[in-house]
Amino acid sequence: MLYLSLLLTALGGGGIRPCVAAFGADQFGRRGRRPGGEQKWSYFNLYFFSMGLAVLLALTVVVYVQENVGWDWGFGIPAIAMFLSVLSFVVGYPLYVKI
Repeated sequence: MLYLSLLLTALGGGGIRPCVAAFGADQFGRRGRRPGGEQKWSYFNLYFFSMGLAVLLALTVVVYVQENVGWDWGFGIPAIAMFLSVLSFVVGYPLYVKI
């Protein structure tokens, strides 16, 4: 069971990470706008910064909460964060450039 869950995590992470960067890059320079090269650089800077910040928070804050507050809060905080991210995706869906 452990190896199966690790395999599924690796497949899921490997399948989504390249697509997210390409999806974000496709949002610039469409619909008659300027190419948006500077905005694209800002997007990638913010994207990779947020990925690093997420790892840092997961390894420090969430572990601290799990050890000092409780495991229910330690699992609840990422669940709430995931819910908010899905909600922001659904709300912003009409604004996305679809290719």
